[in-house]
Amino acid sequence: NDALLVRAGAGMWPTPYAEGLAPELRAALSRLAHAVRPPPAFDPATSERVFALASPDLFDAVVLPTLLATLAEEGPKLGVAMQPGLRDLGWRLETGELDFAVVPSLSGGSTLTPSDDGLDADLRRTRLFEDSFTPYVRCGHPAVGKRLSAKAFAALDHVVVAPTGSGDGITDTALEERGLSRRISVRVPSFLAAVAVVRATDMVMVAPGALIHIDSGLSPLKVALKLPKHGLHLVWHPRFDAEPGRRWLRARLQTATARLAAKLV
Repeated sequence: NDALLVRAGAGMWPTPYAEGLAPELRAALSRLAHAVRPPPAFDPATSERVFALASPDLFDAVVLPTLLATLAEEGPKLGVAMQPGLRDLGWRLETGELDFAVVPSLSGGSTLTPSDDGLDADLRRTRLFEDSFTPYVRCGHPAVGKRLSAKAFAALDHVVVAPTGSGDGITDTALEERGLSRRISVRVPSFLAAVAVVRATDMVMVAPGALIHIDSGLSPLKVALKLPKHGLHLVWHPRFDAEPGRRWLRARLQTATARLAAKLV
């Protein structure tokens, strides 16, 4: 019930109590105005921001050179930090630890990542491109030609990419449907490690078709075995839908992968 303004002649004058409140209110209103102001514009030409992404290692090898060429031209001070692993993506994207994740999926839509990877329906997704799984051996492999029967393919020693160190893959499922099985000689955590093994041995690996665009030392095989297609999705949290920097990078990632997708047609 303290008076703030009192009439004085033709106007109103603040009481000493109101005058005492004024500095605090002025500061509070200034902070409020600062909090609700429009976000600052993102200028890639001057920003020194470092974007954080999680993605499969083969995606890094295939797409990063094209993306970095764009950054060098449009955002020379920008950086990209690739983080390992696709676990706990929901939490990492929500907190902003990650700006984006690149998540593989089969053509039917089921994710290839572990079931506890943290993905949920609230996350935003957009498909980057679709690719086929392809068997590869080293160039000059003495035991195979350009075409193989499913039985001859199963009889080879196989390298499997298994980030968790265990588990069968789509190749085993396809072979089981033909009443066949294979011998897995080695499991490695990344595609690039598998490439090194295949190039130095007579083993075979199954990898996305995009691999041929970064390693000419491998030879793709046509095998009488039906393997599903797979896609890569860009995933982010809806909290950051409108954030200018992320919107800019999202567009550049889509452009970079569109160039790769055109080569895979």
